[in-house]
Amino acid sequence: MKRILPLIFLFSLMTVIETSYAQCTPDPYVTKPGIYPDSASGFPPAVATYPYNLTITVVVPADTLIPPLPLLPIDSIGVTGVEGLPEGFQFLPSRPSGFWPGGTKGCALITGTPTKAQVGEYPLVFHVVGYISNLPFPYDVTFYSIKVLDSTHYGIDDSGDKFSLEVSQLSPNGQIKLFISNPTSGNFLFQLYNINGLMVYSETLNITAGESHLSIEPGKLSKGIYLISLSKAGTSQKIVRRILL
Repeated sequence: MKRILPLIFLFSLMTVIETSYAQCTPDPYVTKPGIYPDSASGFPPAVATYPYNLTITVVVPADTLIPPLPLLPIDSIGVTGVEGLPEGFQFLPSRPSGFWPGGTKGCALITGTPTKAQVGEYPLVFHVVGYISNLPFPYDVTFYSIKVLDSTHYGIDDSGDKFSLEVSQLSPNGQIKLFISNPTSGNFLFQLYNINGLMVYSETLNITAGESHLSIEPGKLSKGIYLISLSKAGTSQKIVRRILL
């Protein structure tokens, strides 16, 4: 399949020249060349005072087309610098060299814990270099950003959660599977927010004491990053989880 040169750089933002590197695992279900989360989904938001750990998967194409030249192999691609990350955040590739050969799959981590003073949106710039037939081709990737949300706005209880929540992999029909361990029965408010912080679904749940398995059907939603919020009525307890639809 023919590939146009600028696309290879959009597939490459997993690498950066650093002495440290990430212990991450690429998504085994991703095979098509590209970056995941993709540009349409964007990076998930961070929440102030809570650790942020984003695993990014990349599939680097093996070759590319530079008209009017024939199909050329990609030697390697890497990110030589990242601008715009919140202070204290790190971008860590899975390879110590910071570069991946063409035709390989890799991953990287973006990690950090934002402070309350860092609430806001941070546009990112990835400085990328791809080597094709031993020639460098620089390019900037500018369509990603990280939004730091106010933990108070999302009602996260800093004193700790007295109930627990686990979210399993989504079923093919779009259901969200929840596992809740709750010491006392009561009403819970389930809310689903999109990446822009807009609530797209809400439901009141009556949860009995003990362990409960529930299925939520929010209806048809576009693919992307969402925030699940589960709060217990009459208390300040709330748990927030990120999911990928």
